[in-house]
Amino acid sequence: MQILRREFKYDDNGRPVMILRKKQYGRAFSSMPRAVSSYAIRLEDVWQFSQDHNPNFITHMGNVCTFLCDLFSLGLITPRKMAEIATVIEEGIDDLVKMPPQATKQVCTGEIKMTQRSLAGDGEVSVTSDMVEEMPLSETIH
Repeated sequence: MQILRREFKYDDNGRPVMILRKKQYGRAFSSMPRAVSSYAIRLEDVWQFSQDHNPNFITHMGNVCTFLCDLFSLGLITPRKMAEIATVIEEGIDDLVKMPPQATKQVCTGEIKMTQRSLAGDGEVSVTSDMVEEMPLSETIH
């Protein structure tokens, strides 16, 4: 039985992240709102969870598992619990690496008016154009 669940989303900058949360059982119709803690692993930090790339893999994974046990109030920290947490993380790394880039959309965020003057003093040219930014779709949909 897994004690954590994973989700894959994009951060505010459109980069992929894996989010870990404590599994909730039997609270589907609870009227009490509750704060849910979560832990995110960014794509840039995936190398730390690889035995091939991180020379301190065992220590790092132990520290992360201990931190998650405390964060999610999982009770007594046992080797079995730490192994389950490490398995949830390691099984999600391939999916995180394979995530496609977040779709973007060009959005007009303003207008720019530029005036150019000739060095010879022949006159001025005014140009007005739209200021366009590439934004993740999650930010453009309201």
